[in-house]
Amino acid sequence: VRVLSCELLVSLVSVGTLVSATGEAATYYLRPPPDCSRNGDGTAYACAASTGVSGAWNDWGSATAGIGAGDILRIDGTWIFSDINVVVVNGSAAARVRLTAYDPASPPLLRADIGTGPMYLLGDYVEIDHLRFANAIGNCLAIGREPDRIHRDLLFHDNRFERCENGVSFDYV
Repeated sequence: VRVLSCELLVSLVSVGTLVSATGEAATYYLRPPPDCSRNGDGTAYACAASTGVSGAWNDWGSATAGIGAGDILRIDGTWIFSDINVVVVNGSAAARVRLTAYDPASPPLLRADIGTGPMYLLGDYVEIDHLRFANAIGNCLAIGREPDRIHRDLLFHDNRFERCENGVSFDYV
């Protein structure tokens, strides 16, 4: 799949947020280090007073390790990547993981000026919603390389791809 337009708005049919079998989905928050200098536990939008306490995560690794099936990760701010940002998240058929903007009216920007792009997604049952992607020299969103399995149920809703050679690139499908 090759997306050719730079100002393309991708909108696929979106299903309402699903909840896990045990109850309501948890909502977590991710903000860039310039906005929040301490890495919180992801449970609040406000910045953490110290590392690991109530407050937004400021690191993608912490966020993706801390979310699971049925959870919502609300992302804010501008993220500039100088290396591959591998996002490994897995929902389930009954409860997908949702990566979305903290404020859909002002979607966060995920930008990279490297060939691989600002997000290299590995996972199943994931919804990516109201995010902006930019990469002047490569892909904006790559769906990961896992030759022994098929990616299942990836939903993209109201995302914007700006300055991309390829908006979405599939390594293996």
